[in-house]
Amino acid sequence: MEKRKIKTKIILLILLSTITIISLVVTIIFINFFLSGLLVIVAVCLTVIVIKINQSLKLDLLENKYDKIYSLRNDPITIKANLISEQAIKKIIETFDLKTHKISNTYDIYYQIINGITKDKKDSTLLVLIIINDQDTPFQDKHLNNDLHTLERDSLRLKKFNNRVFISIKNGALNKENILEANKVLFFKQNFYNFVFINCIYYQNKFYFLHSDNFSPTRYYNFAVEIIKKIISLSQNENS
Repeated sequence: MEKRKIKTKIILLILLSTITIISLVVTIIFINFFLSGLLVIVAVCLTVIVIKINQSLKLDLLENKYDKIYSLRNDPITIKANLISEQAIKKIIETFDLKTHKISNTYDIYYQIINGITKDKKDSTLLVLIIINDQDTPFQDKHLNNDLHTLERDSLRLKKFNNRVFISIKNGALNKENILEANKVLFFKQNFYNFVFINCIYYQNKFYFLHSDNFSPTRYYNFAVEIIKKIISLSQNENS
């Protein structure tokens, strides 16, 4: 049903775009003030409709991708050592050359501007690692969001980047409430701009985040997943 809905919108989008172009071409060819004015009005109205359908289509495609990765999601990963021990965090910071933005009893924020999928400047990426120490602090904490906005703004003043990858790791129980919250990931792509926000839960020897070995919604989502896997690997090596 969802695929049929997306297909219908694509066909409608193509049809309306074609009519809009024809209206503009006819306006240019036939210099008739009344006809031209009428066709311009029609073209403007159709353009507005096309923009709205295009925006709706993009949302439908994102929802479709989310539903797919959710349906194919991997089970929690079993790990052998403390993922967020002092030694493990130190190793992660050294490996990614992370800088400290904030340290508190509630959460810690580390960041760095790194190469993205390629070394091209347009792929420069703000990587942000968040460690939530307080089990009662939600992933979408208001104060945390404010700190992340400040970090993003201040980082742009120092160096330009097009992409954002946020990885949030919460030390909390692997219960239904936390898993539902962790599944509220964000991802989208617009031109050269990529945005990914992945929530992870770490509890004892289990680590969960929404990912699949068989599907990734965007290239940068997969890029973020590979970083998370590397973080897990670093922490295991450091604690072994």
